[in-house]
Amino acid sequence: MTIQEIDKNIKETKSLLSSKKKIVIVPHMSPDGDAMGSCCALSLYLQNEGHEVNVITPDSFPTYLAWIPGIDSVSVFIDNRKAAKKKIEAAEVFFFLDHNNESRQGDMQKYVEACDVPKIMIDHHPEPKANVDIMFSRVDVTSTCEMVYEFIVAMTGVEAVTKDIATGIYVGINTDTGGLSYNSSFPQTYRIVASLIEIGIDKPFIHEMIYNTFSEDRLRLMGYCLNTKMKVIPECQAAIISLTKKEMEQFNYKDGDTEGFVNIPHGMQAVSLSILITEKKDKVKLSFRSKGEYPINKLAADYFNGGGHRNAAGGALELPIEEVEQKLIDVLPIFAKEVGIM
Repeated sequence: MTIQEIDKNIKETKSLLSSKKKIVIVPHMSPDGDAMGSCCALSLYLQNEGHEVNVITPDSFPTYLAWIPGIDSVSVFIDNRKAAKKKIEAAEVFFFLDHNNESRQGDMQKYVEACDVPKIMIDHHPEPKANVDIMFSRVDVTSTCEMVYEFIVAMTGVEAVTKDIATGIYVGINTDTGGLSYNSSFPQTYRIVASLIEIGIDKPFIHEMIYNTFSEDRLRLMGYCLNTKMKVIPECQAAIISLTKKEMEQFNYKDGDTEGFVNIPHGMQAVSLSILITEKKDKVKLSFRSKGEYPINKLAADYFNGGGHRNAAGGALELPIEEVEQKLIDVLPIFAKEVGIM
């Protein structure tokens, strides 16, 4: 987006929110740190501006994020559909955060689409497809949280970013960059992080809560993945980890327990592409991470009903996990040759 387009959209949003509104904020299914951090931060800001705000997630968020300021008032659609539908039907404005396609709203989608009220999208993924009235779409940022910071500053000023809001924003920036280790070569990102520190975030505490509060079961599951489940395909510079529901249940799996697993194989010098395959209730989910010029958003889009960024993408198929893994093994050499890896 150009500066002129952003300024125009900010002006329209200011006009829309010039009177108090009932607002519903919606993240994507299986919300991660950026989704929950951005939703909670925006919710706190809008509440401070006098609006009535509800964050409704399509499904559960990871337990390791349950400490984020404002998250205690979040509703989970699949846990109480009746109450969530009432909030959706009463909404006067919607914000879609960290997704740019309504299909990522799961079972909520049809109820949200039925509401003929203004919808605003704030997202950093490429190729937006959402049918919204106001769109803030950028790919030259680390995260949706970074965009929410800029949105709040443009709307009201940096003084509106409280410590609690800043904490949620930093969670998203941190988790969507692996602790500022990838997708984070933008100077503006570090200016924002500096501002968040000046506002008063407890950076060591946030790091501890994100990365060092998991269970023994989760650590043993990680060891099982690396020792038993990881497959390396040297000619494609790739590593694959697949986990069935039964295997995860053996380690008392909780939402978020596999967070970060997809990045671990990158510790090997010969691996530029890492894929985590997990079996869910009604589909098989794939998470892709790559280094350098390996465009795994194209791999996700071409073969696995997905998409994302060049170095971080996702996909899903409604097939048995064994078939998904075999399909991946079959297409990897084709794709590696296509993009010049082999």
